[in-house]
Amino acid sequence: MRKRDKLYTIARKTNTEEAWSKFKACRKCVKQRVRKAHSVYKADFLEENIQENPKAFWNYIKSLKQDSTSIASVRHQGVLTSDPKEKAEALGDQFSSVFTKEDLDTRPTLGNPVTPPNSQLHISVAGVAKQLSDLNPNKATGPDGLHPRLLKTVSTQIAPVLQSIFTQSLATGDVPEDWRSSNISPIFRKGDKSLPSNYRPVSLTSVSPVSLTS
Repeated sequence: MRKRDKLYTIARKTNTEEAWSKFKACRKCVKQRVRKAHSVYKADFLEENIQENPKAFWNYIKSLKQDSTSIASVRHQGVLTSDPKEKAEALGDQFSSVFTKEDLDTRPTLGNPVTPPNSQLHISVAGVAKQLSDLNPNKATGPDGLHPRLLKTVSTQIAPVLQSIFTQSLATGDVPEDWRSSNISPIFRKGDKSLPSNYRPVSLTSVSPVSLTS
Protein backbone atom coordinates (compact mmCIF):
# COMPACT_ATOMS: atom_id res chain seq x y z
CA MET A 1 0.00 0.00 0.00
CA ARG A 2 2.89 2.35 0.71
CA LYS A 3 4.31 1.53 -2.71
CA ARG A 4 0.92 2.26 -4.29
CA ASP A 5 0.67 5.62 -2.52
CA LYS A 6 4.22 6.52 -3.56
CA LEU A 7 3.48 5.66 -7.19
CA TYR A 8 0.32 7.78 -7.02
CA THR A 9 2.31 10.77 -5.78
CA ILE A 10 4.83 10.33 -8.60
CA ALA A 11 2.06 10.00 -11.19
CA ARG A 12 0.39 13.18 -9.96
CA LYS A 13 3.65 15.11 -10.17
CA THR A 14 4.91 13.81 -13.52
CA ASN A 15 1.51 13.15 -15.14
CA THR A 16 3.05 10.73 -17.64
CA GLU A 17 1.37 7.69 -19.14
CA GLU A 18 4.12 5.40 -17.86
CA ALA A 19 3.77 6.66 -14.28
CA TRP A 20 0.00 6.29 -14.29
CA SER A 21 0.32 2.80 -15.77
CA LYS A 22 2.66 1.71 -12.95
CA PHE A 23 0.31 3.17 -10.34
CA LYS A 24 -2.78 1.44 -11.78
CA ALA A 25 -0.97 -1.90 -11.97
CA CYS A 26 0.12 -1.58 -8.34
CA ARG A 27 -3.38 -0.49 -7.26
CA LYS A 28 -4.88 -3.57 -8.93
CA CYS A 29 -2.35 -5.80 -7.18
CA VAL A 30 -3.21 -4.24 -3.81
CA LYS A 31 -6.94 -4.85 -4.31
CA GLN A 32 -6.33 -8.50 -5.23
CA ARG A 33 -4.09 -9.12 -2.22
CA VAL A 34 -6.51 -7.43 0.18
CA ARG A 35 -9.42 -9.52 -1.10
CA LYS A 36 -7.36 -12.70 -0.82
CA ALA A 37 -6.14 -11.86 2.69
CA HIS A 38 -9.70 -11.09 3.78
CA SER A 39 -10.98 -14.40 2.40
CA VAL A 40 -8.20 -16.33 4.15
CA TYR A 41 -8.92 -14.52 7.42
CA LYS A 42 -12.65 -15.33 7.27
CA ALA A 43 -11.99 -18.97 6.38
CA ASP A 44 -9.52 -19.36 9.27
CA PHE A 45 -11.93 -17.63 11.65
CA LEU A 46 -14.83 -19.90 10.73
CA GLU A 47 -12.76 -23.08 10.83
CA GLU A 48 -11.27 -22.16 14.20
CA ASN A 49 -14.56 -21.24 15.87
CA ILE A 50 -17.01 -23.75 14.37
CA GLN A 51 -16.11 -26.23 17.12
CA GLU A 52 -14.13 -24.30 19.71
CA ASN A 53 -16.37 -21.25 19.93
CA PRO A 54 -19.81 -21.92 18.39
CA LYS A 55 -21.25 -18.68 19.76
CA ALA A 56 -18.69 -16.54 17.92
CA PHE A 57 -19.20 -18.64 14.81
CA TRP A 58 -22.98 -18.16 14.73
CA ASN A 59 -22.72 -14.48 15.64
CA TYR A 60 -20.61 -14.03 12.52
CA ILE A 61 -23.07 -16.02 10.39
CA LYS A 62 -25.95 -13.86 11.64
CA SER A 63 -23.98 -10.71 10.83
CA LEU A 64 -23.94 -11.78 7.18
CA LYS A 65 -27.73 -11.45 6.97
CA GLN A 66 -28.65 -7.99 5.72
CA ASP A 67 -32.16 -6.75 5.20
CA SER A 68 -32.70 -5.11 1.83
CA THR A 69 -33.71 -1.46 1.99
CA SER A 70 -33.43 -0.73 -1.73
CA ILE A 71 -37.18 -0.77 -2.48
CA ALA A 72 -38.74 2.69 -2.37
CA SER A 73 -42.36 3.39 -1.51
CA VAL A 74 -44.70 1.82 -4.06
CA ARG A 75 -48.35 2.24 -4.95
CA HIS A 76 -50.64 -0.40 -3.48
CA GLN A 77 -54.32 -0.23 -4.41
CA GLY A 78 -53.79 3.32 -5.63
CA VAL A 79 -52.11 4.54 -2.42
CA LEU A 80 -48.40 5.22 -1.98
CA THR A 81 -47.12 3.07 0.88
CA SER A 82 -43.81 2.41 2.62
CA ASP A 83 -45.09 -0.46 4.76
CA PRO A 84 -42.95 -3.56 4.03
CA LYS A 85 -45.94 -5.93 4.03
CA GLU A 86 -48.00 -3.75 1.71
CA LYS A 87 -45.02 -3.25 -0.62
CA ALA A 88 -44.53 -7.01 -0.77
CA GLU A 89 -48.23 -7.50 -1.57
CA ALA A 90 -48.15 -4.85 -4.30
CA LEU A 91 -45.08 -6.38 -5.94
CA GLY A 92 -46.46 -9.89 -5.51
CA ASP A 93 -49.72 -8.90 -7.23
CA GLN A 94 -47.76 -7.36 -10.10
CA PHE A 95 -45.53 -10.40 -10.60
CA SER A 96 -48.51 -12.78 -10.41
CA SER A 97 -50.41 -10.79 -13.02
CA VAL A 98 -47.71 -11.32 -15.65
CA PHE A 99 -46.94 -14.93 -14.74
CA THR A 100 -47.74 -17.40 -17.52
CA LYS A 101 -49.84 -20.35 -16.40
CA GLU A 102 -49.41 -23.29 -18.73
CA ASP A 103 -52.46 -25.24 -19.85
CA LEU A 104 -51.45 -28.80 -18.97
CA ASP A 105 -54.43 -30.24 -20.85
CA THR A 106 -53.15 -29.08 -24.25
CA ARG A 107 -49.56 -30.21 -24.08
CA PRO A 108 -48.20 -31.54 -27.40
CA THR A 109 -46.99 -35.10 -27.81
CA LEU A 110 -43.21 -35.16 -27.79
CA GLY A 111 -42.82 -38.35 -29.81
CA ASN A 112 -39.65 -40.43 -29.89
CA PRO A 113 -36.45 -38.80 -28.59
CA VAL A 114 -33.87 -37.92 -31.25
CA THR A 115 -30.90 -38.21 -28.88
CA PRO A 116 -29.64 -41.34 -27.08
CA PRO A 117 -30.57 -41.63 -23.39
CA ASN A 118 -28.03 -40.57 -20.79
CA SER A 119 -26.14 -43.29 -19.01
CA GLN A 120 -26.71 -43.81 -15.31
CA LEU A 121 -25.38 -40.81 -13.40
CA HIS A 122 -23.26 -41.39 -10.33
CA ILE A 123 -22.89 -38.68 -7.72
CA SER A 124 -19.91 -39.13 -5.43
CA VAL A 125 -19.35 -37.66 -1.99
CA ALA A 126 -16.03 -36.24 -3.17
CA GLY A 127 -17.76 -34.58 -6.12
CA VAL A 128 -20.36 -32.94 -3.90
CA ALA A 129 -17.66 -31.73 -1.50
CA LYS A 130 -15.73 -30.27 -4.45
CA GLN A 131 -18.79 -28.38 -5.70
CA LEU A 132 -19.48 -26.99 -2.22
CA SER A 133 -15.87 -25.93 -1.73
CA ASP A 134 -16.04 -23.99 -5.02
CA LEU A 135 -19.11 -21.96 -3.98
CA ASN A 136 -18.87 -18.20 -4.14
CA PRO A 137 -19.15 -17.06 -0.48
CA ASN A 138 -20.51 -13.68 -1.57
CA LYS A 139 -23.70 -15.06 -3.14
CA ALA A 140 -27.10 -14.47 -1.55
CA THR A 141 -28.80 -16.91 0.83
CA GLY A 142 -31.81 -18.88 -0.37
CA PRO A 143 -35.04 -19.71 1.51
CA ASP A 144 -33.33 -22.44 3.56
CA GLY A 145 -31.20 -19.77 5.28
CA LEU A 146 -27.93 -21.64 4.65
CA HIS A 147 -25.31 -19.13 3.56
CA PRO A 148 -22.83 -20.20 0.83
CA ARG A 149 -19.94 -19.34 3.15
CA LEU A 150 -21.27 -21.79 5.74
CA LEU A 151 -21.77 -24.53 3.14
CA LYS A 152 -18.26 -23.91 1.83
CA THR A 153 -16.74 -24.14 5.31
CA VAL A 154 -18.49 -27.39 6.30
CA SER A 155 -18.43 -28.94 2.82
CA THR A 156 -16.63 -32.10 3.96
CA GLN A 157 -19.02 -32.74 6.83
CA ILE A 158 -22.29 -32.28 4.92
CA ALA A 159 -21.25 -33.78 1.57
CA PRO A 160 -22.36 -37.35 2.48
CA VAL A 161 -25.85 -36.14 3.45
CA LEU A 162 -26.31 -34.07 0.31
CA GLN A 163 -24.94 -36.90 -1.85
CA SER A 164 -27.66 -39.19 -0.46
CA ILE A 165 -30.36 -36.60 -1.13
CA PHE A 166 -29.15 -35.90 -4.68
CA THR A 167 -28.94 -39.61 -5.50
CA GLN A 168 -32.44 -40.30 -4.20
CA SER A 169 -33.79 -37.29 -6.08
CA LEU A 170 -32.40 -38.62 -9.37
CA ALA A 171 -33.72 -42.12 -8.68
CA THR A 172 -37.25 -41.00 -7.83
CA GLY A 173 -37.51 -38.01 -10.18
CA ASP A 174 -38.62 -35.88 -7.25
CA VAL A 175 -37.13 -32.79 -5.60
CA PRO A 176 -37.44 -32.06 -1.86
CA GLU A 177 -40.30 -29.69 -1.12
CA ASP A 178 -38.05 -27.09 0.52
CA TRP A 179 -35.95 -26.85 -2.64
CA ARG A 180 -38.96 -25.99 -4.79
CA SER A 181 -39.49 -22.63 -3.11
CA SER A 182 -37.53 -19.44 -3.67
CA ASN A 183 -37.18 -15.93 -2.34
CA ILE A 184 -38.31 -13.33 -4.85
CA SER A 185 -36.17 -10.22 -4.96
CA PRO A 186 -37.60 -7.25 -6.89
CA ILE A 187 -35.04 -5.51 -9.10
CA PHE A 188 -35.77 -1.98 -10.31
CA ARG A 189 -35.56 -1.54 -14.09
CA LYS A 190 -36.33 2.05 -15.03
CA GLY A 191 -38.97 4.75 -14.77
CA ASP A 192 -41.07 5.61 -11.72
CA LYS A 193 -39.86 3.68 -8.67
CA SER A 194 -43.32 3.85 -7.09
CA LEU A 195 -44.85 1.70 -9.84
CA PRO A 196 -44.64 -2.07 -9.18
CA SER A 197 -44.66 -2.66 -12.94
CA ASN A 198 -41.18 -1.10 -13.14
CA TYR A 199 -39.66 -3.96 -11.13
CA ARG A 200 -38.71 -7.42 -12.34
CA PRO A 201 -38.58 -10.50 -10.09
CA VAL A 202 -35.40 -12.49 -9.50
CA SER A 203 -35.72 -15.89 -7.81
CA LEU A 204 -33.18 -16.80 -5.13
CA THR A 205 -33.27 -20.56 -4.64
CA SER A 206 -31.51 -22.64 -2.00
CA VAL A 207 -27.78 -22.87 -2.62
CA SER A 208 -27.43 -26.62 -1.90
CA PRO A 209 -29.24 -27.97 -5.01
CA VAL A 210 -27.75 -25.26 -7.22
CA SER A 211 -24.24 -26.32 -6.18
CA LEU A 212 -24.72 -29.65 -7.95
CA THR A 213 -25.40 -28.03 -11.33
CA SER A 214 -22.93 -25.16 -11.10
